Amino acid sequence: MIEMDLMDILYFYGIILFLIVAYPLTKVLMKGFKVLFFKKELKFKLISFIYIATFIMSFLGGHVLLSPLAGVYFAVIYGMVKNIN
Repeated sequence: MIEMDLMDILYFYGIILFLIVAYPLTKVLMKGFKVLFFKKELKFKLISFIYIATFIMSFLGGHVLLSPLAGVYFAVIYGMVKNIN
């Protein structure tokens, strides 16, 4: 195992599922960067920063997307960033 969540998904499940999983995550990551730099509300900036930090931790450290405990928190933050207008 490589211990990097996106690479684990790529090696275990293949390119098709990797694209299905990675596309929404990176789309919301780009939205998080946009919110972080252009929104005025501190609450939205904080939520976006938490998502970006967790995504980077997932990519570099692993055990976030595939872990039952950490995955729940990541999913909640993902949903919050996705629903920011």
